[in-house]
Amino acid sequence: MSLLQPQLIAQLADKFPDAVAWRNLADGDELTLGAWHRGSNRFARGLQERDVRRGDRVGLLIGNDDPLEWLVSYFAIHKAGAVAVPLLDRLGPAELARILQDAGTSVVLCSEVTPAVVAAVETVVSIGAGGSARWADLLMPDDRDLEPAFGPDDVADIMYTSGTTGRPKGVVVRHGGLSTIDRVPSAWLGLGFLTSSPFATTSGSLLVSGPLRGGLSGWFLPRFDPDEWVAAVERERPLRVALWREDGRFRQVVGL
Repeated sequence: MSLLQPQLIAQLADKFPDAVAWRNLADGDELTLGAWHRGSNRFARGLQERDVRRGDRVGLLIGNDDPLEWLVSYFAIHKAGAVAVPLLDRLGPAELARILQDAGTSVVLCSEVTPAVVAAVETVVSIGAGGSARWADLLMPDDRDLEPAFGPDDVADIMYTSGTTGRPKGVVVRHGGLSTIDRVPSAWLGLGFLTSSPFATTSGSLLVSGPLRGGLSGWFLPRFDPDEWVAAVERERPLRVALWREDGRFRQVVGL
């Protein structure tokens, strides 16, 4: 029997509410399992207040400097029954506009508002200034669980290819493809899984819940720099690190 990603987080939050799910190594901010689950419930209700409905496509353009907001938004989109469209914030204006139109997005969540986004969608929710609404304003007071709005055969994400051999193409990812076996860790180890891979990439999205299944906390370094990476490994002593190629594609997981 499979366990869908939001179901996994709900069970982990119930069992280990104060355990750190992800930590931003750039500023030390942490997201506990309980805060992740409750925050995504609150944000899902905020999306529904903005008329986001089952099957709607929501662009996720939050950058690497705001990883915890990205994680809350990602699960909130799913809990609202909508489809996440993860996007790299380094896309050019023309390419970004084309992808937003191709995916049929009507709402975009972003770190900073750009003219290309405003011109392409009806509703822009920004962590910074500008846009139709502020990200924090969509965190509704009610943090209770929502009624299930999807099943394993429903679309969870539309991931776009890099475009190295032609125009980026949307690839459908279903909730069942993101699921795991119906089992949660018996104990929370508190050890770290270090990565710098953007969550908007395929490898990054796979790591959203990957470490949690083994009772590990995700440690995110927003910018990859060889010296900073080595310093983080020496300072934090992670149990695992995720390595990637220069194009951002996943390469391998290494134990330390």
